[in-house]
Amino acid sequence: MLVETFLTPEFIALVTTTVSLAFLHAALGLDHYLPFVVLSKAHNWSKRRTYAITIICGLAHVLSSLGLGILGAFLGVLLSDMQIFDGVRGNWAAWGLIVFGLTYCLWGIKRIYKNKSHKHTHLHSDGTLHYHYHNHLGQHSHIHANKLGSQLSPWALFLIFILGPCESLIPLLMYPASQNNWAHVTIIAAVFSLVTVLTMVFAVRCGLLLVQRIKKPIFSRFGDIIAGVLLIISGSAILALGV
Repeated sequence: MLVETFLTPEFIALVTTTVSLAFLHAALGLDHYLPFVVLSKAHNWSKRRTYAITIICGLAHVLSSLGLGILGAFLGVLLSDMQIFDGVRGNWAAWGLIVFGLTYCLWGIKRIYKNKSHKHTHLHSDGTLHYHYHNHLGQHSHIHANKLGSQLSPWALFLIFILGPCESLIPLLMYPASQNNWAHVTIIAAVFSLVTVLTMVFAVRCGLLLVQRIKKPIFSRFGDIIAGVLLIISGSAILALGV
């Protein structure tokens, strides 16, 4: 009886659709992996830390939508109303990435300006003239700036991913929820979450392999600006393409 309940053609089709939509939703959305790749490169995160942050943000992304979907099902909120609210949340997440990226760009420009060496001329009483070069961003402050950015970036991503909706998840949950089949709701939610997070981790892994080819001096100096621009592109892609 239990096997028959879970192996119905309708449920198999629903699970298959869930896997497909979860994969496409994560793979096509640049914001699901690009921010982790560029920030990992900019802050020299270890692979373990990068994957951990990706998984945590991915779960926050899915669970926030799941919670709203279940709440909407219990309250009898119309699917169309939930989708409208998801659209608003998507815009919040997109603008969050854009503002985050713009902040990173400005921070990177400021660091480059402060790190620019300039010449000072000194004339001594005996008529000796000499020059020396220095910048306003010493090694000590450089380390602290990187450490601060490395600590704040995961929290910023976490908040943005909580705001970001899984547009395809709620419609998938509505069908079994409308039949009060909470076992199917649980399975669909678990499958969607697992496929989404695994796709994100795989995409991040591919991205890390790709950026390893970028010369370190380039990213060492312009890493924050590059990261900021790519974050802006990720947010803009959400607004323009809705993914």
